Amino acid sequence: MTAQDSTPSLPSDTEDQVYVTVHAFTVGGLWFPAREVFQDSLHEPETVGSNIPFIAFLVTHPTKGRALFDLGLRKATVKNNEGYPPGMESTLEEFKVYCKEDMEGLLRQGGIEPTEIDRIIYSPHTYNFSHLHWDHVGDPTPFTSAEIILGAESKPLLAEAFPHNPASRTNAFPDDRTVTFVDFGAGDAQPFGTFARAVDLYDDGSLYLIDSPGHMPGNLALAARVGPGAFVLHAGDTCHSRESYDPATRPLSELNYADLETARATVQRLARLHREFDNVVVVLSHEKERVDEMPLFPTPLNEWALGEIEKRRRARKE
Repeated sequence: MTAQDSTPSLPSDTEDQVYVTVHAFTVGGLWFPAREVFQDSLHEPETVGSNIPFIAFLVTHPTKGRALFDLGLRKATVKNNEGYPPGMESTLEEFKVYCKEDMEGLLRQGGIEPTEIDRIIYSPHTYNFSHLHWDHVGDPTPFTSAEIILGAESKPLLAEAFPHNPASRTNAFPDDRTVTFVDFGAGDAQPFGTFARAVDLYDDGSLYLIDSPGHMPGNLALAARVGPGAFVLHAGDTCHSRESYDPATRPLSELNYADLETARATVQRLARLHREFDNVVVVLSHEKERVDEMPLFPTPLNEWALGEIEKRRRARKE
């Protein structure tokens, strides 16, 4: 499928379709200069920007258990650099990282123990071909029962993580964890709307991992089927602002994407999906507007998403 294809479609519900329950979390945040988000802000100083949240998902399947899509930030401060490799100190200070409560703490506040998480799916693969993005990885150590799911491009870098490589800006995963790599070129990928390659994670149409490259090689998005003909799509770092996909008027900055041409093509796919499919609700990792629009854990997103879909359909009829 190309970006110009005129007849993209979404996977249809089956007669015995399984739906998942989705919860959203804000797991810290950071300061982001506008010049790293929008091409038309390149001329602005780094002091022009905004605080942006980090949004992660908990997806609960009726028989496959619980999966987290990203962990967000660690509960750390610039002063003590807690939990991050030494090479991260200047980055934490530059981006004014904040995280009052990490994913482990947020789950426990809602009565879920880290050991009850079955999978952790990371949306980023590699950045500058050397490390996983620090604001997505969080602290996986408490999730002792979780299989870690990554893109195939991440495999070579795991041996180079801290402390194996003292200069690395990414912590190594615990040695006792099972790590699974998703390869979109393995032959079992299928289109999902305007995106060319997606993997049906549970083989029942309830949860799709979507290849959305550009920001980093193999960047992932996740589409969760939350009701009849209804999806919530966590687009990760496909872009860093709603304005880039809705109304898609501000092009991505050349400063923040490993492959700018591919990233812009991927955002065009996302913008077209949002425009043409009113039954898909998009959420970005750093979409600050969503924090005030959608319910956060422990309230599920499902009912809210169905309401958003209904509002969009009514708007189109008017």
